Amino acid sequence: MLYNVTTEWCSLVDQTFLNRLEYSEELDTFYQQGPGYKINNEISAVLLQDIYAYMKNFTMGDTTIVGNLRFAHAETTLPLMILLGYGDHTKLLASWSSSALAPTASNIDFRLYRSNTDQKYYVSVWIQEIEAPLPGCNGAMYCELSKVEEIWSYYLNDYKFEEACAV
Repeated sequence: MLYNVTTEWCSLVDQTFLNRLEYSEELDTFYQQGPGYKINNEISAVLLQDIYAYMKNFTMGDTTIVGNLRFAHAETTLPLMILLGYGDHTKLLASWSSSALAPTASNIDFRLYRSNTDQKYYVSVWIQEIEAPLPGCNGAMYCELSKVEEIWSYYLNDYKFEEACAV
């Protein structure tokens, strides 16, 4: 029903059909942008390296810029979120929901803090303006930068995009 008018088309589309259509779209996204294939999220390693380099440069005093903003579509934010460990990575389950991770106007925000007590740097991640525990940091909302370096170590130090994507 649209504008209180029911058409014959509505009789052809029931909730079961809509659920199947949604699942079909989710499967498509799972394999094209999500965790269906490893390369889908590994392409975000270059972006992760750049985000980390900015934070590291700030901690070393190599830059005084306090905000580094990037704007992108879900095709960029979703693979980055998957690379970081967010979302259900179990193949072919109906619990996979790309719209939960990357809805229209999706965003991911990395914040760097310096503790007044121990002078260490901490990272927090916000997804859709909600603070989210960083996977690999034992549920902590603020993860020490050295721990983040450890969690992301492979993608920061060993992963080579050019080699992974070479033909």
